[in-house]
Amino acid sequence: MDRDVASKLVEELSKHTLIFPIDEDKFLEILMVLDVPESSRFYHDMPENEQILNESDRYHYLSLRRVLRNRNAANYKLSGAKKLWEKTFSRFFIYDSNILTRRARIDEDIAELMIKCEFPFSLLGKLETYDSNDGDKPLLHIKRPVLVIPDLTESESLLVSRWERSNSIVSEERLFTRKKHRYNEYFGF
Repeated sequence: MDRDVASKLVEELSKHTLIFPIDEDKFLEILMVLDVPESSRFYHDMPENEQILNESDRYHYLSLRRVLRNRNAANYKLSGAKKLWEKTFSRFFIYDSNILTRRARIDEDIAELMIKCEFPFSLLGKLETYDSNDGDKPLLHIKRPVLVIPDLTESESLLVSRWERSNSIVSEERLFTRKKHRYNEYFGF
């Protein structure tokens, strides 16, 4: 990937409201060595990558999963089999990059933001947080998508934040049990 393109994506990622200070050099290098050829596919998978941040009682893991081709976000329809697959995964609170990629394309607001973006690429990542802030409460494990679309206005950024929250999962984990919730339900959004 061209340095200017990679730099812009890293700059946008560093401005994301959910993200702790990132290792910009690391993510810049990952993107610059990535070959994203012209294609009719909507996304290009990224190699394994991760940044870890340890706060006192919290651990955050940020990974970039896919480069999205903005112009290929248009005119996407789910087949019957994919709709069934989506409902099955959704019901069991399974977090999957394939599902999130499809959800970004079928969300009219998100697809429109990507299509009108003058920049060729966006990023889809994952932010996992483990929070053991209170010893009396269960460990919280939060999985959130991170969608980076360059040059959004404040109101457009709010649409992306809404999409991210609606596709996030919170697990309360105890020694032998795990209870999963939608992010919006757990935190009352």
